[in-house]
Amino acid sequence: MKANKIQIKEIERALHDGEFCFYYQPKVSFLNGRIVGGEALLRWVKPDGAVIPPGAFLPQCEKSGFITDITAVMLSELIEDIGAIRKVKTDIQVAFNVSSLDLHSPYLVKMLRSFIGSRRIDPGNIQIEITETAIVDSSERIQKSLLDLVALGVEVVMDDYGTGYSSLDVLSRLPFSAIKLDQGVVGRM
Repeated sequence: MKANKIQIKEIERALHDGEFCFYYQPKVSFLNGRIVGGEALLRWVKPDGAVIPPGAFLPQCEKSGFITDITAVMLSELIEDIGAIRKVKTDIQVAFNVSSLDLHSPYLVKMLRSFIGSRRIDPGNIQIEITETAIVDSSERIQKSLLDLVALGVEVVMDDYGTGYSSLDVLSRLPFSAIKLDQGVVGRM
């Protein structure tokens, strides 16, 4: 328990000190080889240069509730980055992963609406990705958040499909514009 508290304190300090950043993974069209989008992958770069993947710190952030703070700071950075990217390429979408805890709160949609409005970003440039396991309960609150994101003009994508227990019935009730198969599913094909 004490180790998690120390770790959360270190994570809080890192967020305050700007040690979190995105590594952008391009999405390339098979038709013409052009970059059509990207995925913003969260990384923690420590002062010594060590790069910490999200699996090493996000579970503690979700347990503590600190994940919403990380989401707020990183969404702001994402919107800034999209603004810079749009100066070079306007027809691009950037995906960002959110936690189920973010979707349980109306704050995510309000925050995104504010960032988009204040920085004049086209909401169509943003894709919010959620994992299949995040929507297994498909609570009314999560459904409302997803519908509100779509109403805002943001695309919602299911990530890692095939790792959880969602059914086609669940998928048909949620407003996904795309479904990304988990690599384990693809590997079995």
